[in-house]
Amino acid sequence: MTGGLDLAGVTVPFPLRFDGCEFDTAPVVDGAQLYELSLTGCPRLPGLLGNGLTVHRDLDLSRSQIAGALWTSASTSRSAAIWLCEADVGGRLLCAGTVLDGQGYRALQADRIHVAGAVRLIQGFRSAGEVRFLGARIDGSLDFAAARIESSDGPALDLEGAVIGGSVFLIDDMAGRKPEILGRVTMASAQLTGRLIIRNAIIQAGPAGQTGSIYERPTSASTALDAPRLSVGAEVVLAGRCDVTGRIDMSMSEVSSVSIGAQCVLRAPDGIALDLTNAQISALLRLDERAAVQGTIRMPGAIIRGRLALHGELSRPQHDSLVDGSAMTVDGDVYLDRLRTDGGAVTLVGARLGSLSARNA
Repeated sequence: MTGGLDLAGVTVPFPLRFDGCEFDTAPVVDGAQLYELSLTGCPRLPGLLGNGLTVHRDLDLSRSQIAGALWTSASTSRSAAIWLCEADVGGRLLCAGTVLDGQGYRALQADRIHVAGAVRLIQGFRSAGEVRFLGARIDGSLDFAAARIESSDGPALDLEGAVIGGSVFLIDDMAGRKPEILGRVTMASAQLTGRLIIRNAIIQAGPAGQTGSIYERPTSASTALDAPRLSVGAEVVLAGRCDVTGRIDMSMSEVSSVSIGAQCVLRAPDGIALDLTNAQISALLRLDERAAVQGTIRMPGAIIRGRLALHGELSRPQHDSLVDGSAMTVDGDVYLDRLRTDGGAVTLVGARLGSLSARNA
């Protein structure tokens, strides 16, 4: 398609579907009122400008290759390949097999977007550049099955302040392809009604010296999951062969339970691997016997209304403290049975515990 597609501010009461089309310039749908928009299987799509867009049904970008560095007034510090700030999607946002390239900047910027259905970045979704849903409201679930997102500057995936009516899935797909997030995942102050499921995933903190935007909240470059004040109505689960390199910060969070399963590895040697400072857990915190943590588990001031069960392998702590549970409260039982430690101590100074068992530890 030559000459451009400009539907800014236009109302279209029927579906618009472009399949297998090539575009010379980025389509413009800023402020448009569309019944449905599909840009699927497009081998060359130099971006999409859709700030303030309203789509009554699905917005489908599946199987398209989208590359661009477009500037808008929505950000003075970063360009993006796709702009969907303040957009309203009445159905689903679909990116199955979509390939995004922000050309050194953000790939998708969708600040304060509202999606009435699910957001699905699945089936080989790839992004070279940050995927950002800052302050988004997603009534359904957010699915990253087998997605690969990489950012060389700033977060790779930004869900700060997002409100999600369903669950967040960062899981492998039916073909066994693992999700990979190469760069920080930000979920500070996000609210999930359902679950946070991370399964067979690879998450790596951004490289040292990574700065991102000057407007971003200061965060350690060694943080893989930055989620202080996270609220999860159901459980947080790391399952399968999860490999997380960098700190998981869930300080001051409120969740139902946290489970780190067999074959999961948290890697933050000589640093903090898991930070639950002042967190509130309404049921269970569990580390499986076959899980491994390199770094310190911090829980000072945390409140666990159920059980605490640490059975895995702990090593390489920060300041010789493998577990810092000072002044924490556990209403139920504490099980340290078969816990294996190397290079540090388990500190429970001033903690209030229902009972303590440490057989074969």
